[in-house]
Amino acid sequence: MSKIENFISNWKPVSELKTIEKDISSFGYNKEFVDKYKLNEKKKSNSHSFISGKTCFEEYLEVKQKNGEFYYRENGNLTFMEIPTLFETQFGAFKNHNNGEFFSWLGRDDYNDLSYKDKEMHQFSSLNDFYIEGNFCDMFDCGNYSYAISNLLHMGLGNFKIVRIDEKLKNDVIFDNNCFGGWSPFEYVGRYKNEIGYILVFSGLIQIESKKHQERIIFYQIDTKGNYKIKAFDFIIPHTRSIATLGDIVLFGHNKMVTRVNVSTGELTYLTNKNEEELAELSEML
Repeated sequence: MSKIENFISNWKPVSELKTIEKDISSFGYNKEFVDKYKLNEKKKSNSHSFISGKTCFEEYLEVKQKNGEFYYRENGNLTFMEIPTLFETQFGAFKNHNNGEFFSWLGRDDYNDLSYKDKEMHQFSSLNDFYIEGNFCDMFDCGNYSYAISNLLHMGLGNFKIVRIDEKLKNDVIFDNNCFGGWSPFEYVGRYKNEIGYILVFSGLIQIESKKHQERIIFYQIDTKGNYKIKAFDFIIPHTRSIATLGDIVLFGHNKMVTRVNVSTGELTYLTNKNEEELAELSEML
């Protein structure tokens, strides 16, 4: 079978999307529907259940805001989110050694005068150079600081932390999994800029009792002076591929759907471009 090309549709107004009652981003179609419309020849499979026979396809929606209006398009190129190997900041370049569940770190370790083997040994043995342990996926400047985000989702652990770095490379963890009293696994959603700095978004479960957790999404505001404040609501959102904002409204693009959140009130709305026949066929993979 020929290679399936990543599909990219034209931009359309988000106002054309229909409201749905639940998160369908991980739902799949049954075999009869897949065969009827030859979806295996047109779309890339995300996952398949041998128990139910259902297949979930990659149908990611990208969102943007232009001239005060929200738009969306289906974009197959959003399927994979690459982890940068190098972050360029106001304090120079930081090398990102993100090795998944294995030992990972952020460093200033160019060592141009060393051989590859000596570099490798130096990276693991030297404690005198700048070094922060973690699985870093994002880094950015805001005011007089740089911020680095570490997030590891291996085996559902949801290791997460925000590190603030100053011009002398002094670093402080300003948020991690234990900030709500117990272990709280989080997934980094992304960030967006506003008039006073950046808002980081992450969601997961917070521990409210010894064996009880509550869904929670965090909007973590950082200003240019290094101050921060938290706004939180009791829900989570699925894997996100794009973010668009306008005032208090934030749109998150997912597989098959868009989530709209009013960060002032916490109002949550799910939207999709799926037609009635597709919605009738989509169901949990099981």
